[in-house]
Amino acid sequence: MLCLACAERGGSPLCGPCERDLGAVPAQTLASGVAIAAVYRHCGSARRLVHRLKYQGLVPCARVFAVRMVPVLPAETTALIPIPRARLRKFQYGVDPALELAKALSSMVGIPVVRALRPGLWWPRHAGHNRRAAEARFHQVAAAPPGAVVIDDVVTTGRTMEAAIGSLDTAIWHGVSATSPGRVRVEGSGNDPEALETAWRHDRTG
Repeated sequence: MLCLACAERGGSPLCGPCERDLGAVPAQTLASGVAIAAVYRHCGSARRLVHRLKYQGLVPCARVFAVRMVPVLPAETTALIPIPRARLRKFQYGVDPALELAKALSSMVGIPVVRALRPGLWWPRHAGHNRRAAEARFHQVAAAPPGAVVIDDVVTTGRTMEAAIGSLDTAIWHGVSATSPGRVRVEGSGNDPEALETAWRHDRTG
């Protein structure tokens, strides 16, 4: 079995070097006050895993991330709401990464997936790019239960997650992402990694 990240060395599901290359990311917050936990830094083997999920449709990559998402879910989580991919991009690549992550996570923790959002036709991708992103657009198509957590594959500027959460008629206070560059680049977000990490740990244990 080849490593899911490098596709060169044997691994189950990752080879030793790719496993050791995975880097942690401190908890963060968006400008709205939504707490974000990304399980890996968006570089190296984690970045390759995301790309293989997003652009090659390698769905088993989602389980690699989901395993690490389990311990960062708030204890009071009632539902998982994936942030859907733009419709043209889903048609192009044949996979919705956040949905696959939510489904894999749901299978591990027994929390239901609620497909509460319908995406717009298209918006520019911006993961890993330091540029101002066009606003993603979503429409609510199902009720979001109180205590729901939004799920995404990459949080870079935070704008897509803010747009998704702002489209829901239920207050959302937590998001979980597969990767992040290390600090969500939203002006005025007031990121304080140590304080947020403490708060996130309290949510997991309390």
